[in-house]
Amino acid sequence: MCMINPNPAEVWITEVWIVEVWIMEVWITEVWIAEVWTVIFLTAVAFLHFLVILGCLQPLPSFLSICRQEEI
Repeated sequence: MCMINPNPAEVWITEVWIVEVWIMEVWITEVWIAEVWTVIFLTAVAFLHFLVILGCLQPLPSFLSICRQEEI
C-alpha cells in the first residue's frame, strides 16, 4: 500500500484557511447577535418614548428636580 505524503505547504494553507473561515463565522455570529440585541433595545426605548408621548406613562423625574424638591 502506497501512502502519498501531502505537501506541508498545502496542509498549512488548508489549516490556515479553515481557521480563518472559523474565525470569520464566529465574528459574524457575534456581530449579528450584538446587532439583534441593539435593535431590540432601541425598539424597546422607542416604544417607551411613544407611550410617554401618548400619556400612558409618566416620564421619570430627573435627578435635578428631585434635588430641588428636597431643598424646599
